[in-house]
Amino acid sequence: MGGRVLHFYLAGINNQNFLMRDRETGTWWQQISGKAIYGPMKGASLELAPFDELSFGLWKKESPDGQVLAAVGRDQKKYDSKWEEEVAKLPVPVSFPGTALKPREVVIGLVSAGEARAYPLDTILKQGVIEDRLGGRPVVLVAGPDGKSVRTFLGRI
Repeated sequence: MGGRVLHFYLAGINNQNFLMRDRETGTWWQQISGKAIYGPMKGASLELAPFDELSFGLWKKESPDGQVLAAVGRDQKKYDSKWEEEVAKLPVPVSFPGTALKPREVVIGLVSAGEARAYPLDTILKQGVIEDRLGGRPVVLVAGPDGKSVRTFLGRI
């Protein structure tokens, strides 16, 4: 961030989304947008990074020499192995009347030229391929051969 290295940890959940806090300034960051929502860096934005949403099996097949970060022993106890299962039992505090999204529905979010759109993961996996336009550019979302993974492609000239 401006040449400064920040170290993040899970601070909580906000509107069904991962909230992280940096150790250096104590600022709270929204994972989905990369925006600082509280603290000395409020209003700042992290640079968004492209990524693939892959199952471990598909990633390992494509990257047999790849390496995965291992949990740090002293911190491992802080993370419940059934965290997602337990969170799914909690009430949903926010609903969005008039939308087709179900509570806690997993989406793939894309942003292009300031325009944002969410694509439900289940829809992508069922349809296999979704073609759309976003921010004036063609976009394609493709389900992986494992039926769990998704890749997105944004057209460029």
